[in-house]
Amino acid sequence: MLFLSLMVKPVTELKKGIVFREDGELWIVENYEHIKVARGSGTIKVKAQSMRSEAITEKSFMTGARVDIVDVFKKKATYLYREANKYFFMDTENFENYEIDGQMISSAKFLKDGMEVRVLIDDRSEIVGLELPKNEIYKITETAVGVKGNTVSNTNKKAILENGVEVSVPLFVNTGDVVKIDTRTGGYLERVK
Repeated sequence: MLFLSLMVKPVTELKKGIVFREDGELWIVENYEHIKVARGSGTIKVKAQSMRSEAITEKSFMTGARVDIVDVFKKKATYLYREANKYFFMDTENFENYEIDGQMISSAKFLKDGMEVRVLIDDRSEIVGLELPKNEIYKITETAVGVKGNTVSNTNKKAILENGVEVSVPLFVNTGDVVKIDTRTGGYLERVK
């Protein structure tokens, strides 16, 4: 059984990774800072990321303010397929299928068949996001030919991954190589042997 709750708590309980609801939107805290002033109440400043649009913004609260802290439940799932702008996943425990609108996940381009992800479900039992592995292994299907001696790490070229995504890789990477990519930024991490 899925048990999720909404809790109105003091703003001082916001910490990195905590999810809160403001104006009907869910935000995840990226950074928390408590600023004290000599006389008077302090201010809480948080850098928060929208769970829907993944936009990052800074928010300020007075020390005595209260926020709706939301428990977000993570379920392991496997990516199955895409149909138009809908992505389909299967829960690895009970085999329930999830359908997620592509506009909810900016990192969807890094999905590949059979990838293990975490589906994020809020206190209303609604899917609010998707958490991909921080880095994933992909095969290069197309890139310019590397030239012997091209080992300079700060010079890059374009490459196409097995799922059709274009990334920038060092000159020594060739078609058929297997590479590790950061799914948050799309950055090349290393060539896998």
